Amino acid sequence: MVFVLALVLGTFCVTPSYGNEHDYGYGYGQENGCEAKIDLAFVIDASGSISSADWKKQKEFISDVIKHFHVGTDIVHVAALTFGTGYKINFQLKDYNTSSQVLGAVSGIEQTGGGTETYVGLRMMRSGLFNIRNRKGPRPDALHVGVVITDGFSENSTATALEAEKAKKSNITLFAVGIGEEAKEDELKKIASEPSATFVFNVKDFEFLKNIEKKLFAAVCAYYNGSNGFLPNYLTIYVLAFVALVEYRLASPWPYGVRIRRNVANPEGFVFHPFSTNDLDISLVNGIASNRPESRVGPHPGCCRTPIVRRGPREMHLFWRLMQTAVTACLVVGDAKNCDIRGDIVFVVDASSSINDTDWEKQRQFIYAIVSEFTISRDDVQVGILTFSTGYRNIHVLNSKADKKSILVKIANMPQEGGGTDTAIGLKMMLQNQFSIRNRDGYRPGVPRVGVVVTDGWSDNLTETKLQARKAKEEGITMFSVGIGDVPRRAELEAIASDPLDTHVFHVDDFDALETIREALFGTICNGICPKEWIRIGHKCLFLSKEEAVYDEAKTTCSGMYYDATLAITKTKEEYKILAGLIYQTTKYNFSYYIGLDSEHRLNDVSEKPSFVFADNTSLRDYNEWTPDMDNSVRGCVLLDKDESFMWTVVECDSKERFVCEIDRSRKR
Repeated sequence: MVFVLALVLGTFCVTPSYGNEHDYGYGYGQENGCEAKIDLAFVIDASGSISSADWKKQKEFISDVIKHFHVGTDIVHVAALTFGTGYKINFQLKDYNTSSQVLGAVSGIEQTGGGTETYVGLRMMRSGLFNIRNRKGPRPDALHVGVVITDGFSENSTATALEAEKAKKSNITLFAVGIGEEAKEDELKKIASEPSATFVFNVKDFEFLKNIEKKLFAAVCAYYNGSNGFLPNYLTIYVLAFVALVEYRLASPWPYGVRIRRNVANPEGFVFHPFSTNDLDISLVNGIASNRPESRVGPHPGCCRTPIVRRGPREMHLFWRLMQTAVTACLVVGDAKNCDIRGDIVFVVDASSSINDTDWEKQRQFIYAIVSEFTISRDDVQVGILTFSTGYRNIHVLNSKADKKSILVKIANMPQEGGGTDTAIGLKMMLQNQFSIRNRDGYRPGVPRVGVVVTDGWSDNLTETKLQARKAKEEGITMFSVGIGDVPRRAELEAIASDPLDTHVFHVDDFDALETIREALFGTICNGICPKEWIRIGHKCLFLSKEEAVYDEAKTTCSGMYYDATLAITKTKEEYKILAGLIYQTTKYNFSYYIGLDSEHRLNDVSEKPSFVFADNTSLRDYNEWTPDMDNSVRGCVLLDKDESFMWTVVECDSKERFVCEIDRSRKR
């Protein structure tokens, strides 16, 4: 069969809607279990609403699912945590290497009781079990899968949805298993990955869990074995930009499978049957194994995670030519990156006559690809677009009511005005129209502001360009400059950009090379803005926790919130005053907070002299803020003590306290 997709530009992915159990191409049971490389975490409701008899059934269900997997050092790893009021990590991904060990650990899991804080379980799954800095944590080349099992409605559905979204943005695939009438279908769908038909399971009561045991296992581990493999009964194609849903019925059994070939001319080659092609460049990412004659694909089969056209506008044109000859292609413009920031970003784009039609399209696709990676909403990122030449045109003004789809459509149709290169007018209108308090729909006081100037030529008025750029920076706008070709002067690009210039000035030889800096520009913008709910002070982003944790959990939580985050470090009087002042301003003297300084974890022997070390692994030297009864000889973890005007106090590291996280933007990455 042949698919012909009547699209010119868009994003779609194919996801399975599974049929009967025999469609899967493998048997059940330990002897035919799943050997895919999966890190599998169970997030288990242990609240007081579950009777002791039902608690036993829930553990039996988990054990029965695990029995289908081949647990081993290089195959499947399993972890479990329970949640009620709070959470408990029962065992981690690298604790056990055999099925019998895992099953024994599951049988020993105790019910903690309390409420149903599902969001806490999800948070600690992501920041604890799947934390890449956790030595007992995930493997970078494994599929990361979480199975949430609950019998009730979360006590904070908003926080639960937020934590589930963060997990999915961290490339964790989520299954949701609801038990009984209290497990709300809407919440289960918000927890689970898409499509819900594959990733959500709901049963009437605990007795019926046994009915979905095999189905859950089958969904987690789909087995592909070349031409003897399977495809599901339906392919569901989501076209994100232009139409909502297209569904095709496939012949059953589908006679062809998908095989990842090794040692081919293109090491990233991918072969589709019934016809093959060397004209498509497909990157294998997030869940497709390589270098094996047989490959297993987990919960994201198909092209959902496979960007095919990945180098930008040139391949976009290739795609159009393929479409005209009715050759099927799967176009994905790229995975969304995890950029959990709140900022207003305006692109100031050169539309002068020096840019030919082909290069204008490449520039347009460059802007399109970057914008498509941001989360667009009132509470996340707002984007503005304006072009300049002899004059200017607002393509899209910062607007809290706009969605990503409408903005991308405007970019795709952005006209080239032609004329001169009046960069100064572009900068001036960015400040007066886009970032103006008069822009009532888009202006957000206190939100970080970023301007990105993209140009291929000299400004018609260099002096005025420098003046307008200086005004923008004096208004607190972080400026980036992107120069294309030989014409843009380095001095002008540097005059436009903010410091440090090595991270805010980009220069490429031609429009084809824009794609080579896209990821770097996107990453630099993300890294330059503090994540949501963090506070920017100087070169640091700071986060004050509202929950208490022991010291190790606090460290894990910080690093789980952001890849570069640690517990806060105060090595100077100035850093200490800033942190103590922030805590007082926020909470007065109501709470003490852990900082990233301890001696307990550096000792191999209790008789050994304590040695305090900061969270960045540097030693405490002359500077300190000890209370009068403390010094470097005390063993433990350091608090900013509310009872001592936030001076340093040492406590036992298993004491539950609030904590402060930081991201140091001055630290070299």
